[in-house]
Amino acid sequence: MRTIKATITIYNSKADTYGNRYWAFTYHDLATDKSVSAKNIGDNAGHIYREMGLEANEVLQTNVEMKIREFDRMVKDWPYAGCRQDDLAAWVRKELEKEEL
Repeated sequence: MRTIKATITIYNSKADTYGNRYWAFTYHDLATDKSVSAKNIGDNAGHIYREMGLEANEVLQTNVEMKIREFDRMVKDWPYAGCRQDDLAAWVRKELEKEEL
């Protein structure tokens, strides 16, 4: 039996006229019930669980492809978290440690 410790939802836009896709993610830590969302470059967020000290069977990952305008509206106010997996994981840790106001 696996115990899920976090969920990662990867969002990407459909390809634009030039073939570009845009990416974002939401990481939800089930132990603290905290979530963080950010834009990033590429689909690197799918593997940040390794940098977070988790195994693949401890993470539930979902991929969501969206129309470009829908994606843009959703992530309009989201911060940018980085590109590499270690950058993304460091950003997630920092944001999860923040106190809620």
